[in-house]
Amino acid sequence: VYAISAFTDNAYNVTTVGAVNFDGTDDYIDCGNSTNPITSITVSVWIYPHIVNDWKQASAFTKFGETAKYQWKIGLNNVGYPRFDIYNSTGNIASPTSSSAVTVNTWNLLTGTYEGTSAKLYVNGIYSTEATLGGSIKNTDYNINIGYESANGRYFDGYINEARLYSRALSATEIYELYQGRYSNNTGLVLSLNPSSYNATSAKWEDLSGQNNDGTVSGSTV
Repeated sequence: VYAISAFTDNAYNVTTVGAVNFDGTDDYIDCGNSTNPITSITVSVWIYPHIVNDWKQASAFTKFGETAKYQWKIGLNNVGYPRFDIYNSTGNIASPTSSSAVTVNTWNLLTGTYEGTSAKLYVNGIYSTEATLGGSIKNTDYNINIGYESANGRYFDGYINEARLYSRALSATEIYELYQGRYSNNTGLVLSLNPSSYNATSAKWEDLSGQNNDGTVSGSTV
């Protein structure tokens, strides 16, 4: 069931965070497919997983449909290690994966970047690992989803807050500032959703980037 909750987790520089509770069964937010960076990209999302030992946690923030529409996703693998998957235009994949698991019921910021040569993964603002890829990002017409990966029917179980998508690769410094909550350069920001942008009249999470990629709630009601 979707619900707004407040948390304090000073270890991750988060004070009062409004978060959406995804039940791991049928809850997700559909952001449409009008935004589709294919040259360079940054995907970033705050997660608070209720479990860490299930592939469903790979579904935190995705643009990942059936096989022909694999593009990118970020979340956790089946043992709780942060992982960023991205495909290039020839169908090759890079999957930089952290060497350690996150802790259940704690806030973590997962960020993935790609600038045409390497896919990089950052966990809580710190560089974790990278994988070589090369070429442009695979171009698909599949929708961007928060809390759902349709390719494998996976639904995220836990809280998610502040999903962001940029049409450029943020630097390590920018990502650390984003983690600290003091990053203010919105150049290239094409999607920004958090619960504070929920519009009860339209029943949508309004896109704060100004690009009108509003999120529609699917599954349970708010």
